[in-house]
Amino acid sequence: MNYYQLVTAINKAFEKNDLELLATHLHNDVTWQIIGSKPIHGKDDFLKCCSEAPLKNNSVKITINTLLVDGAKAAAEGIIEAETLKGKAYRQYFCDIYYFEDDLIKTMSSYIDTAYDREVLDGSAIYQNN
Repeated sequence: MNYYQLVTAINKAFEKNDLELLATHLHNDVTWQIIGSKPIHGKDDFLKCCSEAPLKNNSVKITINTLLVDGAKAAAEGIIEAETLKGKAYRQYFCDIYYFEDDLIKTMSSYIDTAYDREVLDGSAIYQNN
């Protein structure tokens, strides 16, 4: 699988909340940096963060508008649309930067509007503030 296909598969796993599939694409000592928040270290904490997303299952739709790959690096830009657990519409723009090692995500940096998340998710964002 090339990195273009890999990033697409990873986003499908995020969309379907398929943590088993997502786990197969993560390095054991992965770091996820949601810009403006404390970094998430390790596969277990990465998956825990995903499992605690306050979004209704089967409501998440991820649209990738731009996907660029350069060697073992990739960038995906797009929109996440969903319904929160409290029934609010959620529409978040994102840009994720991936660095792969041995075809697994070693580091991921996510650029999102964290203020929007805190507002729409009633302060129950899936990440910790600095």
